[in-house]
Amino acid sequence: MEVNRGTILDAIEAHQLKTIEEVGDVTEAGTFCGSCHDDIEDILKDQWG
Repeated sequence: MEVNRGTILDAIEAHQLKTIEEVGDVTEAGTFCGSCHDDIEDILKDQWG
């Protein structure tokens, strides 16, 4: 499954997500092979500092 950055950002804001696992639970991003975990972590850092 491919989840884009906008979908992840929307989910982070709507649900106040703080971890890769939480993002995966809501969007399924990073739940298949895990190769995008670094990207998700970067998005979380951009959002929360």
